Amino acid sequence: MIKISSLSNKTCLKIWGIYHIGITALFLILLLIGKRSINIDADLFNMLPKPVASEAISAADEKLTETTGQNVFILVSNPEFDECKKSAEKVYNQLKDSPKFKRLTLYQDLSSFSSMQSLVDNYKFHLLNESVVQEINEDPEMYQMKTLEEISTGFFPVSVTEDDPFLVSNSVMSDYLAKAKNSGTKMTVRDGVMASKTEYLPLNQMLEAAKEIIPQNQINLSRDELESLYGEKFREECKKRLSEKHYIMIQGVLSQEGAALASKENAVVQIHKVCDENKDGKTNFVFSGTPFHSYKSSSSASREITVISVISLTVVLVILLLIFRSPKPIFWSLISIGISILIAICSTFLVFKKIHILTLVFGTSLIGSCIDYSLHFFINWKANTDLQNGQQIRNFMFKGLFLSLVSTVICYLVLLFAPFNLIKQMAIFSTTGIISTFLTAVSVYPFIKIPQTHRRLSISKIMRTPKWYNPKFVGRIVVTLMFVLSIGTIIFFWILDEKEQKKKIAAFKEQNPDYEFTETLQDKLIRKLHINNNLKNLYKMEGEILENEKEAGKILQYNPSGWFIISGNTPEEVLQHEEKVASRLKAFNEGKERGGFMCTSIFVPSIKKQKESYDAVGKLIPYAESQVEFLGFDSSESFIKSYAAQKDKFFDVRDLFEKDFDSTEENQMLLTLKNLLGNYWLGKLPDGKYYSVILPVSVTNQPAYKQMALDISNEICDELNIEKTEENQNVFFILKVADLNKELNNLTFTVLVSLILVFVVLFVLLKFFYSWKQTFKITSVPVLIVLVIGAFFYAFDVPLEFFGVTGMILVFGLGLDYVIYMIENEKRNEESENARLEPFAITLSFVTTAVSFGALALSNFMPVHLIGLSIFIGLTTAFMSTFFYQRAEL
Repeated sequence: MIKISSLSNKTCLKIWGIYHIGITALFLILLLIGKRSINIDADLFNMLPKPVASEAISAADEKLTETTGQNVFILVSNPEFDECKKSAEKVYNQLKDSPKFKRLTLYQDLSSFSSMQSLVDNYKFHLLNESVVQEINEDPEMYQMKTLEEISTGFFPVSVTEDDPFLVSNSVMSDYLAKAKNSGTKMTVRDGVMASKTEYLPLNQMLEAAKEIIPQNQINLSRDELESLYGEKFREECKKRLSEKHYIMIQGVLSQEGAALASKENAVVQIHKVCDENKDGKTNFVFSGTPFHSYKSSSSASREITVISVISLTVVLVILLLIFRSPKPIFWSLISIGISILIAICSTFLVFKKIHILTLVFGTSLIGSCIDYSLHFFINWKANTDLQNGQQIRNFMFKGLFLSLVSTVICYLVLLFAPFNLIKQMAIFSTTGIISTFLTAVSVYPFIKIPQTHRRLSISKIMRTPKWYNPKFVGRIVVTLMFVLSIGTIIFFWILDEKEQKKKIAAFKEQNPDYEFTETLQDKLIRKLHINNNLKNLYKMEGEILENEKEAGKILQYNPSGWFIISGNTPEEVLQHEEKVASRLKAFNEGKERGGFMCTSIFVPSIKKQKESYDAVGKLIPYAESQVEFLGFDSSESFIKSYAAQKDKFFDVRDLFEKDFDSTEENQMLLTLKNLLGNYWLGKLPDGKYYSVILPVSVTNQPAYKQMALDISNEICDELNIEKTEENQNVFFILKVADLNKELNNLTFTVLVSLILVFVVLFVLLKFFYSWKQTFKITSVPVLIVLVIGAFFYAFDVPLEFFGVTGMILVFGLGLDYVIYMIENEKRNEESENARLEPFAITLSFVTTAVSFGALALSNFMPVHLIGLSIFIGLTTAFMSTFFYQRAEL
């Protein structure tokens, strides 16, 4: 330690240069030679951990999330359909050629018979659905009579031809249209676009209804208040004035450029700009989709970065100005902060090739942490008259700074073991930034010339304690009291909750005497200090974006919160497995309004199923002659030739997704299907297997879907005569939010366990430098920190969740700094004025760091708020315990 701290200034400066120039050079090489751009990630999903699953399933789920996460819905509304369509076409024409969209759809070619004709003509005998195939197989003659009856009524959308006397084309086309209508949103095709209409009450009409029955002084009441006061009478008056509102849907998928939500030129900004230009008194727009939420959160985060940085820097500058009354400490502290943040950003890009906007928000807290080193150096630089040059200052403070650095870095690096990229980014960002600041303090600052006169800090006299004050006696009482109060708070609320919740349980049993009261239900009713992550609490919609989602939900009735992932060794296997799930899902949701789903095999069946369709049509050949005779054709030869020509002409899913099609009319249906099914067919992934997705419109029964996936996987294993293991599982049900909540709970537990590991590592490390008594004193601080944070969270009903617990482990290292500096100061046994400089520096360090994390605690974004709150409480606890642990006479 002495050898390191006694290195010459030039040698230390070389170490500083190697670290900073090395990271900067690698970053520039990656940026220039690697032809990469600076990518700031603002996606809400990317700030969350990936559910634990096999590597392949995780890859499939991530690919699906990337695709569906870039979907946007623009609903154009107007009381008049024609005006609504004109507005939708204006918006579509202004956006359709933008490079910010991978795909933008207004017109629904799937509804056009002409665009389907070519596809159906090529594969019609292979695409009959199961019910028609079963009908033909059971009684071909009866099926013939049925087609003759349909023809005689004249209600069919295509002409009867010699090569299709049994209306196979009509059956396939009708089936395609029905599936397209029933598998997606509740909007239907009208005049070539997806449209819907609903009844609504314009504001002026609602006011007229209110005036009929309400006194003038109550006219400003809300609709809910009016309904509660006047009930049925008010609703009847409103019904008389209901009007129609039409909605037309524009659906888009963002390109990589458009999905760069952290930039000011992205698809969401363009959408809002174009729609604002086309908005008038009657035409309005409703927006739905993850990108709108991601953009809002990233915009808020960007504003918070500015506010937090300005507040933190302003407070720090004021403090430095008041303390030092010299521009040098301010100038060099700002230089140090700037360099550390730039190095942190470069390091994060080097490791992850992108940086999340939330990492930058959290990274602003480096201002408070980094200023600690500057404060300790410049307080000695300004007022410690025993030290005559920068190298002496470095040697004097090196041990305390170094142990402080090590304890902080250990806590940050532990987070690298969490399978969570956002937290890993924060760990790399903070670690490299802190190291940069430390190196600047011990390598660059010693070159700063020490003042020759006025080397004193009058304000440090505030640390002088009265003669009557007994630090040992008071310290023992206060620190013991902090332990007792925090433990007592946890026990008190635990007992209180159990008493209150037992009353609720008794009331529940009384009201529901026949209900089976399980332990699971009891756990839900009893609030205890337990891990509880809920994604709904991390991001709360409000204002216009909340109203948009409410309105879009009513119109679209589309909420795919979970999905099935299907795998197989070949595309054919995948489609066959998918058809098993689809068949079971259809039967399970029979009669349920929102039980539809979308998948590839709906439109591109497996070869096995296509063969079954083809064989079924073959059973109609004996009846072909009588059929064509009734229809007035010369012979059945054309039908038989057409049937034979399509024998081995299958609609192969690989042809659809692996070939490029031009936009000719002949290929229009193939292009439409390719775009439509692109979200569901995942194709071949790195593990060599093929994957697809079945996306339900809504999850009608979560446990049943999970069990369905497992049962079908076991059936497939039985058919293939292979062992029923997780590795051989071919069907998975992913419930995104629930799985993420579960994963966050697991990660939270992992972080809590890692606290024990960190404690042990720090204890062993500190024992090398301190006595047993000093080591126990230092390590008691993080224990107290955890107890106080836990007590505060429990008392104020703050959930014990991942981001708050992450704050605990970060404050472990930050909180140890103070007590290490304090013990180092005591070991010197100084009795001069210089003895007060270290406690004064600790106090200033606490103030500046608390400002940074206190600013984070004011954030409206819950993850940032919880981390900031946890660290702020922990730092305050660490400072208070350090202050009362102080034994030196000041």
